[in-house]
Amino acid sequence: MRWIQTLTALSGTGVVLSIIALPVYFFLSTSGTDDSTNQPLYQLFLLMLAALAFWNIAVMAHILKHALEVSTVISILLAISYIWIILTLSTALFPSESG
Repeated sequence: MRWIQTLTALSGTGVVLSIIALPVYFFLSTSGTDDSTNQPLYQLFLLMLAALAFWNIAVMAHILKHALEVSTVISILLAISYIWIILTLSTALFPSESG
């Protein structure tokens, strides 16, 4: 039962954070030219994306800390490992065409 609650919490918060990040991704994808990457607004959106990434790690670590009853450091390492595994699998399953 605890695993179901943990996976539901991780999935739910992932969806919410992804919805929050969608406008940021949209802006960055539409203005990703060489001239715009030095603009202050573009850099602000990159900073927002980095903040959302750290927020995602913090939320995941909090969930894992309470679900697994481990220390904060272990839960942060588990959250980072989880994200790394997901990114590695995504890259392996869906390679980019620009390489």
